[in-house]
Amino acid sequence: TVKDREKLKKTLAEINFKAAPERLSNADVWRSEDGSTAAAFAENELILGETEAVLKCLEAKTSGQNFTKNPGFRKFAESNAVAVTYAADSDSAEKVVAAMSSARDENKKFIIDYLTETRVTDKGIERRTVSDFGLIGTIIEQLEE
Repeated sequence: TVKDREKLKKTLAEINFKAAPERLSNADVWRSEDGSTAAAFAENELILGETEAVLKCLEAKTSGQNFTKNPGFRKFAESNAVAVTYAADSDSAEKVVAAMSSARDENKKFIIDYLTETRVTDKGIERRTVSDFGLIGTIIEQLEE
């Protein structure tokens, strides 16, 4: 949340705030001289970064279609870890399916979603990875290699 737009603008030397802003999705957007970086003030929020990413953020804000609509987001929200990574892995899925099945559709892609949580405990740092196939899938994948 931005409390003082003018003060914040002075700290962002790369953005050309002297130019008139472009109005997109109820936001004022300024770009750097080379166009690679953009800053957008949407209501009282600042979106700053690579231009294409800023524009996608504005589009998501307007359409309501953002990462919170992704089923994987629920896993982030439910976790109390200090760091959470959610990813998809097609290579491991292919190996598990190949090991468990003789018939295989070459055009079909299999994807394993997995979540890695990092926590700081009284014994140190704990990392936990949970996938759709779990431990059995990991063992089968390693046997295939």
